[in-house]
Amino acid sequence: MRESYVDIVKGWAIITIVFFHCSFMGNGTLSHILNNMFGNQWNVPIFFILCGFFIREQELGKPRTFIKHKLETLYLPTTLIYLAMVAMHNLFVYIGWYPPGGTHPGNGTPFALYGAKEFFTQSIKVLFCAGSGELAMGAMWFLYVLIYALTGMSLIMWVIEKSTADKKKRLWIFGCTVLALAAASSIGSRFFNFTISRASTTLTAMLLIFTGWVMNNALKLKYNNASLLAASILLLAYCILTNRIHTTLALNRYESLLSLTMGSIAGLYICAYIAKRITQTAIGKALAHAGRNSYYIMALHIVGFFIGNSLLELAGTYTAASPKGMYTYHADGNIAIITLYMLCGIGFPLLFCAAMQCVQKRLPHKHYR
Repeated sequence: MRESYVDIVKGWAIITIVFFHCSFMGNGTLSHILNNMFGNQWNVPIFFILCGFFIREQELGKPRTFIKHKLETLYLPTTLIYLAMVAMHNLFVYIGWYPPGGTHPGNGTPFALYGAKEFFTQSIKVLFCAGSGELAMGAMWFLYVLIYALTGMSLIMWVIEKSTADKKKRLWIFGCTVLALAAASSIGSRFFNFTISRASTTLTAMLLIFTGWVMNNALKLKYNNASLLAASILLLAYCILTNRIHTTLALNRYESLLSLTMGSIAGLYICAYIAKRITQTAIGKALAHAGRNSYYIMALHIVGFFIGNSLLELAGTYTAASPKGMYTYHADGNIAIITLYMLCGIGFPLLFCAAMQCVQKRLPHKHYR
């Protein structure tokens, strides 16, 4: 059964992710604290934790059906969207979204037109969940990691179920296994600078997803305890104030595994506590709508940013030579520009979803007895 408060939390998380991807903050203590409160220090891990809310152990231990379902619901739409962006690469070069002479801000590769060889190579990468480096798909690492993590968890549970029939023992073994893998990933990244793209983050994600399973299925938290809320606020404040590393979960970079996990749990409890009290309000319903469409907002908000860039260039606010962050021009704290980027980053994916729903309604449906 779909819970409205979960959609609200997802809506808040995806909006803060979009907010974080806008280039508007400067340096300094205040910016550091705001980045930790609203940046991806907590919102991306919260998404992974929420993914564990509705996992069923009996389904997880059946990799053939479990993985098949995830391929249909996650891999297929992700691949189709990514392939569409690869197909439009040259269009993005022509219209200036990938300006010739410029370089990809993430990997430093010069933007250039694709030929048949490049289209083929990049498409193969997409089909094998290796990405293709398309700037417009910069947030898709999350969906690939989610696919890898759920697949890995299913295979681990299958092996454990083959070794023991004791349900409680299985869960302890499973929990210790994902904890050990996440710890190895964290130690490798932080102390030995050993990070394998997506693979290292996948091990961290498995622990976060399992944490969500424990919260919702083992502990059965109701998010209505004022004492736990107060404790969560204090814990989150502590994690924010003691965090010294600019967290980038895509690179498996964070302060510590304990700080990441406990801060995310605390942030989720606070969000869920508030969400349960605003489900019938206009704000709650708007956040829930964003949460239900969070997959497409995650996938397409950068395209929305590029639309915003073009609008600002047409208005003469910026030129192609103006200072840029990863995806947007530097807003320098200008509320109007930040608002435009947020409207484009969230509005374009929601319009896309609405258009898709209209198309689906117009398609002929077969009726079966």
